[in-house]
Amino acid sequence: MSDHNPPVLARTLIVLHRPIYPRNIGMCARAMANLGSFDLHIISPRCDWTSSMVHHELRQGATHGAPVLEAAKVHATLQDFLDQHGQGIRFGFSAREGFGRRIHDFSTLVRELSKQTDHPIHAATSAIQLHFGTEDDGLSLEELEPMNFIVRLPTSDAVPSLNLSHAVLLAQYILRDDFSLAHQPADLAAALENALPPGRLEYPRQAIRDWLEELGFDLDSRKISIETSLNRVLLSHCPTPDDVRLLEKVLFQTVAKLKAKGAT
Repeated sequence: MSDHNPPVLARTLIVLHRPIYPRNIGMCARAMANLGSFDLHIISPRCDWTSSMVHHELRQGATHGAPVLEAAKVHATLQDFLDQHGQGIRFGFSAREGFGRRIHDFSTLVRELSKQTDHPIHAATSAIQLHFGTEDDGLSLEELEPMNFIVRLPTSDAVPSLNLSHAVLLAQYILRDDFSLAHQPADLAAALENALPPGRLEYPRQAIRDWLEELGFDLDSRKISIETSLNRVLLSHCPTPDDVRLLEKVLFQTVAKLKAKGAT
């Protein structure tokens, strides 16, 4: 196997948002070790991370996944995580209704992406992030906002939610098998050119705001945030850095023309 083609799970981050139960966190670490992913991130844990009892329960749940648990990175807030690891292809797992066609079946989506040979997901340098919400109510709307894709795991209608560690295990299994190395593009060089660079990709949010204001939209309206909606639409599905720069250029040029027209 080429060094340029590491197993997909070796570059996968598991991100737990506001987990409550230490044993669940430990079991997630074990599920990761079972399938060969080792990069665990925990955002705003709702258990006392300094407690010796919490650490005892963590280790009990982890068992053979202790090395994953010991290397886990804890972040105080979602913003802290994004500042350090914002660049990546982000999948937010949710059982929430109301997203319409924006929510994808994870297995189907992974298979579709595996066929898009120029997508950054194929590049060995592109990190893949699997985000899971807290046990009681999942990912919040604020936590879902930075996601490139909102996805769902297969469950029965009678019991649509999964235990946190079971969700982590199933998601990794789907990613490993449905996005196998057999689906790597023949022209790997083309995929590598589209690799997401290290660091956080800064989206042109200010350009979008200036554009909407120049068009006369009231961005302080509390009924619905058109600014948030447009950010989600325009900046979803993993735009490459070149895509983002082109979008920003178009927005700035449009704003300049609108201002010039208004001045005449």
